[in-house]
Amino acid sequence: MRRVSSIQEAKPVLEYFKGFHDGFVRRFAVLADVCNQDKPRASSGEAVDLEIAIDCTGHTMEGHSAQQRVVARFYRVRGLSTPVGGLSSEFSLDGLSMTETFRTAANGDRERCLRAALVQPRAAEGRDRKRQKGLVFTFRSAEFTEIF
Repeated sequence: MRRVSSIQEAKPVLEYFKGFHDGFVRRFAVLADVCNQDKPRASSGEAVDLEIAIDCTGHTMEGHSAQQRVVARFYRVRGLSTPVGGLSSEFSLDGLSMTETFRTAANGDRERCLRAALVQPRAAEGRDRKRQKGLVFTFRSAEFTEIF
Protein backbone atom coordinates (compact mmCIF):
# COMPACT_ATOMS: atom_id res chain seq x y z
CA MET A 1 0.00 0.00 0.00
CA ARG A 2 1.20 3.48 -0.85
CA ARG A 3 -0.04 6.46 1.15
CA VAL A 4 -0.34 9.99 -0.21
CA SER A 5 -0.96 13.16 1.76
CA SER A 6 1.31 15.61 -0.08
CA ILE A 7 2.36 16.36 -3.62
CA GLN A 8 5.84 15.03 -2.79
CA GLU A 9 4.29 11.65 -1.91
CA ALA A 10 1.96 11.74 -4.95
CA LYS A 11 4.70 12.08 -7.59
CA PRO A 12 6.37 8.68 -7.03
CA VAL A 13 2.97 6.95 -6.82
CA LEU A 14 1.90 8.42 -10.17
CA GLU A 15 5.28 7.52 -11.65
CA TYR A 16 5.06 3.94 -10.35
CA PHE A 17 1.59 3.44 -11.85
CA LYS A 18 2.59 5.34 -15.02
CA GLY A 19 -0.04 7.97 -14.28
CA PHE A 20 -2.77 5.33 -14.75
CA HIS A 21 -2.42 5.96 -18.49
CA ASP A 22 -4.63 3.66 -20.58
CA GLY A 23 -6.49 2.53 -17.49
CA PHE A 24 -10.11 1.62 -17.00
CA VAL A 25 -12.35 2.42 -14.01
CA ARG A 26 -13.72 -0.91 -12.84
CA ARG A 27 -15.59 0.42 -9.80
CA PHE A 28 -16.37 3.87 -8.43
CA ALA A 29 -17.94 4.24 -4.97
CA VAL A 30 -18.71 7.28 -2.84
CA LEU A 31 -18.59 6.25 0.81
CA ALA A 32 -20.34 8.61 3.20
CA ASP A 33 -20.87 8.48 6.94
CA VAL A 34 -23.22 11.44 7.33
CA CYS A 35 -25.33 10.11 10.21
CA ASN A 36 -24.42 8.63 13.52
CA GLN A 37 -27.22 7.10 15.62
CA ASP A 38 -26.52 9.57 18.42
CA LYS A 39 -25.76 12.72 16.43
CA PRO A 40 -26.82 13.78 12.94
CA ARG A 41 -23.86 15.13 11.04
CA ALA A 42 -23.81 18.02 8.61
CA SER A 43 -22.82 17.11 5.09
CA SER A 44 -19.61 19.13 5.23
CA GLY A 45 -17.68 16.65 3.14
CA GLU A 46 -15.45 15.66 6.04
CA ALA A 47 -17.07 12.20 6.16
CA VAL A 48 -17.01 11.45 2.44
CA ASP A 49 -14.45 8.99 1.07
CA LEU A 50 -14.08 7.82 -2.51
CA GLU A 51 -12.93 4.42 -3.72
CA ILE A 52 -11.91 3.77 -7.32
CA ALA A 53 -10.78 0.38 -8.62
CA ILE A 54 -8.65 0.84 -11.73
CA ASP A 55 -7.29 -1.70 -14.18
CA CYS A 56 -4.07 -0.33 -15.61
CA THR A 57 -0.78 -1.15 -17.20
CA GLY A 58 1.64 -0.50 -14.40
CA HIS A 59 5.05 -1.36 -13.08
CA THR A 60 6.21 -4.77 -14.27
CA MET A 61 7.44 -6.97 -11.45
CA GLU A 62 9.11 -10.36 -11.72
CA GLY A 63 6.42 -13.03 -11.81
CA HIS A 64 3.61 -10.55 -12.47
CA SER A 65 2.19 -9.23 -15.70
CA ALA A 66 2.16 -5.52 -16.41
CA GLN A 67 -1.64 -5.53 -16.09
CA GLN A 68 -2.67 -4.46 -12.59
CA ARG A 69 -5.76 -3.71 -10.57
CA VAL A 70 -5.34 -0.82 -8.18
CA VAL A 71 -7.78 0.24 -5.48
CA ALA A 72 -7.41 3.95 -4.74
CA ARG A 73 -9.13 5.18 -1.58
CA PHE A 74 -9.35 8.96 -1.14
CA TYR A 75 -10.17 10.39 2.30
CA ARG A 76 -12.02 13.59 3.26
CA VAL A 77 -13.19 14.22 -0.30
CA ARG A 78 -14.88 17.50 -1.22
CA GLY A 79 -15.87 19.33 -4.39
CA LEU A 80 -16.68 16.14 -6.27
CA SER A 81 -17.58 16.87 -9.88
CA THR A 82 -18.15 14.22 -12.51
CA PRO A 83 -19.77 13.95 -15.93
CA VAL A 84 -19.45 10.13 -15.76
CA GLY A 85 -22.39 8.51 -17.51
CA GLY A 86 -23.52 4.97 -18.05
CA LEU A 87 -21.50 3.98 -21.14
CA SER A 88 -18.53 1.69 -20.57
CA SER A 89 -16.39 3.82 -22.89
CA GLU A 90 -16.81 6.71 -20.46
CA PHE A 91 -14.83 4.81 -17.83
CA SER A 92 -11.58 4.57 -19.82
CA LEU A 93 -8.69 6.72 -18.60
CA ASP A 94 -5.90 8.64 -20.20
CA GLY A 95 -4.47 9.24 -16.74
CA LEU A 96 -4.82 10.63 -13.24
CA SER A 97 -3.27 13.93 -12.21
CA MET A 98 -2.76 15.29 -8.70
CA THR A 99 -1.87 18.87 -7.77
CA GLU A 100 -1.55 20.74 -4.51
CA THR A 101 -4.24 23.31 -3.68
CA PHE A 102 -6.16 24.92 -0.82
CA ARG A 103 -9.79 24.68 0.24
CA THR A 104 -11.95 26.03 3.05
CA ALA A 105 -12.04 23.72 6.06
CA ALA A 106 -15.20 23.03 8.10
CA ASN A 107 -14.09 25.65 10.66
CA GLY A 108 -13.65 28.29 7.93
CA ASP A 109 -9.84 28.21 7.81
CA ARG A 110 -7.87 27.55 4.63
CA GLU A 111 -6.41 24.05 4.58
CA ARG A 112 -3.84 22.53 2.27
CA CYS A 113 -5.14 19.57 0.26
CA LEU A 114 -4.66 17.75 -3.02
CA ARG A 115 -6.78 17.99 -6.16
CA ALA A 116 -7.25 14.90 -8.30
CA ALA A 117 -8.52 14.81 -11.87
CA LEU A 118 -9.17 11.70 -13.91
CA VAL A 119 -8.38 12.54 -17.53
CA GLN A 120 -10.57 10.68 -19.98
CA PRO A 121 -10.74 10.36 -23.76
CA ARG A 122 -14.05 11.75 -25.00
CA ALA A 123 -15.48 12.07 -28.47
CA ALA A 124 -17.54 15.17 -29.19
CA GLU A 125 -20.34 14.26 -31.61
CA GLY A 126 -18.51 12.56 -34.47
CA ARG A 127 -15.21 14.25 -33.81
CA ASP A 128 -11.91 12.68 -32.89
CA ARG A 129 -11.44 11.77 -29.27
CA LYS A 130 -9.73 14.36 -27.13
CA ARG A 131 -8.54 14.33 -23.55
CA GLN A 132 -10.68 16.08 -20.98
CA LYS A 133 -11.10 16.03 -17.25
CA GLY A 134 -13.78 13.63 -16.07
CA LEU A 135 -13.90 13.17 -12.32
CA VAL A 136 -12.44 16.07 -10.30
CA PHE A 137 -12.27 16.44 -6.50
CA THR A 138 -10.11 17.57 -3.58
CA PHE A 139 -8.94 15.25 -0.80
CA ARG A 140 -6.73 15.21 2.29
CA SER A 141 -5.06 11.81 1.91
CA ALA A 142 -5.20 8.65 -0.18
CA GLU A 143 -4.09 5.03 -0.21
CA PHE A 144 -3.23 3.09 -3.36
CA THR A 145 -3.28 -0.69 -3.02
CA GLU A 146 -2.18 -3.05 -5.81
CA ILE A 147 -4.22 -6.19 -6.32
CA PHE A 148 -2.53 -8.59 -8.75
